[in-house]
Amino acid sequence: MKIRKTPLVLLMGIILVCLALTGCPEDAALLGLHAELTEQEMRQPEAKYYNPAFSPLSPDVQAAISGGPADCNRALKFENINDLLKPGYLDIENGYCLNPDDGTGFVAVKTDFPGATADMIHWWFWWHAYPDIRYKIWCPGDHYAIGIKNKQQAGNPALTYEQRYVNNTQFPYEDTGNGIFKLSIHFVPPEAFGFNTGKFEEAGIAAMVCARVGYMVGDLNIEHTYMCHEFRKTHNGLELRSRFWPGKALPGVALRKLAITEDVVKGLASHNAHEYSHLAEFLPEIYGEFK
Repeated sequence: MKIRKTPLVLLMGIILVCLALTGCPEDAALLGLHAELTEQEMRQPEAKYYNPAFSPLSPDVQAAISGGPADCNRALKFENINDLLKPGYLDIENGYCLNPDDGTGFVAVKTDFPGATADMIHWWFWWHAYPDIRYKIWCPGDHYAIGIKNKQQAGNPALTYEQRYVNNTQFPYEDTGNGIFKLSIHFVPPEAFGFNTGKFEEAGIAAMVCARVGYMVGDLNIEHTYMCHEFRKTHNGLELRSRFWPGKALPGVALRKLAITEDVVKGLASHNAHEYSHLAEFLPEIYGEFK
């Protein structure tokens, strides 16, 4: 889980990523990025799913985001990640906070996915990464473009949907609440985060999506956040329990406190809530059409 860079390169990257995190987002116009659909994209069959009108968030989620930071003493620690396999719910299912002791952040959001299945989830995490229009329809206004590191793996029909994106990296341009950044999202097996996958069936886990998230500074990838999305079975589909630990992958308390601010974690909570509630509204339909 450590960043594998030489000390000098790592130091330079840390300085650059701190500058980025504290106010140097990408210039969309300069890069030729557009959150709205291009004329060519408007003619694609996926275009009918581009809907910039978002439904209101659930009252619980909205209250947690607008009500200020939660008590981080109640937040799930990354080291206790298997608590997500326990029945019921944890102390913080919706909310965000900053840990004053180690400088890390925490974000939790719960989203209902009626009519969704495990196959839909794995299909989406593979399918949305090419071409750009598929990423744009997910969260109109915040999603700009996306790339894939290993296109051969992603396009291999002999692999399952999960195998096509796990151990692969996606490079989205998105605004998670603090400007547009080029991210790296390296998907890993749940075991890499310490999950006891042998208990997934008993816990009703349909899908578990785990990743290390970083900022791309030129060609340098600075990983800073651990992320997991637990999709648990319900009577009418699935419920998504998202968890983020911003700063957990960064070395040093001082660096974390510089890079991970309240605006960062609050923006991430809001973005995550909106993008997944939006996806939940059309996932079964788009899966049925394009699978």
